[in-house]
Amino acid sequence: MINLRNIIEKTIFPKLHAIEESPTVTIISMSTQNTSNPFSSVEQNENYDTDLTVPCIFSEEPEVISAGNNITTQKVIYFYIKVTDAPDLNMRDRFVFKDVRYKPVDLQDLFGLWKVKVLKS
Repeated sequence: MINLRNIIEKTIFPKLHAIEESPTVTIISMSTQNTSNPFSSVEQNENYDTDLTVPCIFSEEPEVISAGNNITTQKVIYFYIKVTDAPDLNMRDRFVFKDVRYKPVDLQDLFGLWKVKVLKS
């Protein structure tokens, strides 16, 4: 029986990537941490200086958000990245796509693909 991960990696991902004109996303990671104090500000604590550019598949979708009596829509982007290209993603990483910086909201491993839900930061 053929493994689902192999089908996605060798057949589906390359075809969708080619249809979308071969998009790439730059993943900016934090390589060093100056202090271990959890109460220090983000500016002092996080230093994003490691970047990696990987091929991706993206999907832009509106999302309805309701808070009390207010209903608004927000543009949400999903990135699909192969686990073999970026094996250690986490919620502290930042993503640069089409010269716009995004932060992850949700991160899932789906059959060898990272599904990353991002919002503008």
